[in-house]
Amino acid sequence: MSALVLVATGTYLALAVSLFKEDKVSLVYELNASNVKTLSAEVESGFLKIADKIKLLTQGHADEAWARAVFEAEPDLISYSLYRPGSEAGTWRRVASVRNSEYLKLYGLAPEEIDRVRERFPVPFAKVLAKGSWAANATMPGGAPIVTLALAVAIRDKDDAGEYVAVTDLRMDRLLKLLSEPGIATSYLVDAEGRVVAHPDASLVTSGATLADVPIVRDAVQSPVALRLHKFDWLGKAWLGAHSSVAIGGLSVISQVEEEQAFRAARLLIRKSVLFGLLFVTAALLVSGWMSRSFTVPLEQLLAATEKLARWEFAGTLHVKTRDEIARLARAFNSMASDLRGQRAQLDAHRTELELKVKERTAALEERQKQLSEAQESLIRTTRLASLGELAGVAAHEVLNPVNNMNIRLERIRKQLREAEESDLKLMNEIVSAWQKAYSSGGWKGLEGELLKASPDSGKPLVEEDFENLMGISRDLLKRLEEKSADLEFLGREIARVTRIINSMRSLSRVGGERKPLDVHLSLKDTEVALADAFQKRKIALVRDYGPEAREAYQVIADRDELVQVFSNLVRNGLQAVSAANRRAGEIRIATRRANAEAGARVEVRISDNGTGIPQGDLARIFEPTFTTKTVEEGTGLGLSISRRLVRAFGGDIEVEKTAEGEGTTFLVWFPAVP
Repeated sequence: MSALVLVATGTYLALAVSLFKEDKVSLVYELNASNVKTLSAEVESGFLKIADKIKLLTQGHADEAWARAVFEAEPDLISYSLYRPGSEAGTWRRVASVRNSEYLKLYGLAPEEIDRVRERFPVPFAKVLAKGSWAANATMPGGAPIVTLALAVAIRDKDDAGEYVAVTDLRMDRLLKLLSEPGIATSYLVDAEGRVVAHPDASLVTSGATLADVPIVRDAVQSPVALRLHKFDWLGKAWLGAHSSVAIGGLSVISQVEEEQAFRAARLLIRKSVLFGLLFVTAALLVSGWMSRSFTVPLEQLLAATEKLARWEFAGTLHVKTRDEIARLARAFNSMASDLRGQRAQLDAHRTELELKVKERTAALEERQKQLSEAQESLIRTTRLASLGELAGVAAHEVLNPVNNMNIRLERIRKQLREAEESDLKLMNEIVSAWQKAYSSGGWKGLEGELLKASPDSGKPLVEEDFENLMGISRDLLKRLEEKSADLEFLGREIARVTRIINSMRSLSRVGGERKPLDVHLSLKDTEVALADAFQKRKIALVRDYGPEAREAYQVIADRDELVQVFSNLVRNGLQAVSAANRRAGEIRIATRRANAEAGARVEVRISDNGTGIPQGDLARIFEPTFTTKTVEEGTGLGLSISRRLVRAFGGDIEVEKTAEGEGTTFLVWFPAVP
């Protein structure tokens, strides 16, 4: 048993470590993907705003006063120049220019420094015309951080018609602030050739360093994919990252984090978990050994004394040093033995009278117990009905469904414990007992001879057959461990569901929950999982008839958990109706369709059963909160009332589409479809 505890604990820890590491990798990937998507969207938004301003300046470049006013209205602009092809091939001539020297003054630079920027970082006009836009880091060594954006623009004016290139220099301080947000991941911006445009490390920005040798940067420059996740090696270390392209200027946003740094906290948690698990197993083994010893010794003494008493041997008083129920039992045993010793001579004379008194007393006790049980049952029923209000009834009904699911799953676990566990333990005890018997009678040689004997069943050596049995037991234990883990996860979800219901305490006049667009098939899937044990226990088939359209066509505005409550109530009613009809081939059918009505498109869900049907006299009242045909054990009868209230809160309704006594019922649940 100790070995099994150790193996089970080790297996659990190994599985937990593996799952934890996978979850951590997914979380880091999602963090990088979220970073690059958010940053690329903000960078793209900022550049598109500047691009609109450039186009506006280009169209009105002839009016210098107007162009100056538009230019100065945008604080991020340092300079704007408009170029058109020169008279000679490959040459370009500047036809308009506006500057803002305030930003340069912050760094002690003269306005003429902008011309030096153009000399040091010339604009590739041919590339701009081919790609439509171009952006690069134009920061001078020791100067202000600047990024250059060039756009190909077309002027349709009759005097200046043709292809132009508008070049603007922008302040980079906002961009650098955006990339310097704290976190474990490093985010930066590179151009189409892998050179740094913006980076939290100011020295890389100032030097205009190239990172084209970094695998993730090389992939970002060459890959046509807009967003991609990466795991790569660089500088002798493992990294996790993601890159996303910006729709203007050929720029890419990179986010990367060192794997060692990402998993530092995870490894510390894993080590602590392993140490805690070993401590727990050691303590459990020590406590269980001490407790078993404290139980077995007094019980063995009591058993030996009982066997002697059964032979009418009064060997003396039984002494037990414990202070628990066993000690009380020993004292009672001593008292009984003393009474038997003194009354044995009178036993025959009083036997007939004693038997009569026992019969009378037993009859009286049975009658009293029956009356007491009836009184307790009546008191419980009266107390429950007296404390049941509409609010408590709603809460009890909503909690009942997940509790029933948990009871069914617990019953399956108890059945496995009774059947499989007892069988495996019995087989293990037989093997160990046989080994112990052989060793006790003949030592190691006797045990070896016994193990090498051929099995009368399979002809194999007994040791091989024993090992196969032990391995089979081990595999069965691991398989049941996985099943119990899945059952515990299911119970956890149902307990969380009960907690949400109790915390919200929804009344009949109010609906809560988080409403958002969702596919009704998701809630139907949750319902199937929650009621899977009920279908299996009742041996009723579930038939799915989902619509042919794409799943986007079945989106409605609702709360996912409340939809699960609605569908669970209807399906559970169908299961009860099919069971009551005692069908040999019981069936619940769930169909989804998208339909067009006068008020617009809607999503329809039909839940049909071949059960007992609804009597015509009850149809008009089935949605009333106080009406029910169920017994106390089957439910409160509030399910249909609550379900209709929830569905109507989402803009839909529940209808009895058709029913016939002895044939079954079809409920139609419809919602307005998301446009």
